[in-house]
Amino acid sequence: MKFFLVFIQSILTVYLAGELARQNAKINALISQVEDNYDTWNERIRNLDVKKSTIYLKKIYAAISIVLTIFFLIASHYFPECRAMNGYLSMVSIFFIFLWVTLQWYTVDKGVSAFKYQFFIFIVSPLLMAFCDFFSGSKFVHEMAKIYYTIAYQFGFNPPLIDDPIYLGLIMAAFGFVMIALQYVYTAMISYPVAIFSIAIVAAPIYFARIVHGFNPNKSFSGFALIVSFLISIALVFI
Repeated sequence: MKFFLVFIQSILTVYLAGELARQNAKINALISQVEDNYDTWNERIRNLDVKKSTIYLKKIYAAISIVLTIFFLIASHYFPECRAMNGYLSMVSIFFIFLWVTLQWYTVDKGVSAFKYQFFIFIVSPLLMAFCDFFSGSKFVHEMAKIYYTIAYQFGFNPPLIDDPIYLGLIMAAFGFVMIALQYVYTAMISYPVAIFSIAIVAAPIYFARIVHGFNPNKSFSGFALIVSFLISIALVFI
């Protein structure tokens, strides 16, 4: 590894020497071609939009997830004896599905749409049932409350029985809000780091290309050579 870094740094040092490295016509032509090709790619990367590129990465995750899942289903059906291969395909497909879902969760609306049905079921519906019971004398909210009482009994709690439908509906709605909030926080704790990692994969080369361009807008490769040479010098200190 150290030899490779020293080799790369030596080449970059010769390049940064300028005219000294260009005295040979063939070497000068090679350097000019490398500069032009790099400048073209750097310009393309520099002008990319981070948000649009992240959405494109999400589509790549989705495509890989679908392809790997299909491969896994085919392999597990036709080659059930290849457990190691099927297990590997399963883990990799689940990994990319997880990347896809977390990036989808982060880029669309921070997961708000995923919780809107739970919001209606656990918060709005108890309140609607409570008002319906209050005006009609029915027992809808009490029937729904049996689920909560059963859960409480299983965890060793013994909550008092509440007869007032409005009071019971408010308690159920508050309990539903706490459950949804905890689930949202837990999902965010898992999704945010993974989503930020995916965004960093996209943003890092874009901002690096912009930094390189800032060193020398006319010849970006010289900025690239300077930055890489500097980073290699730091790395060699610790190797």
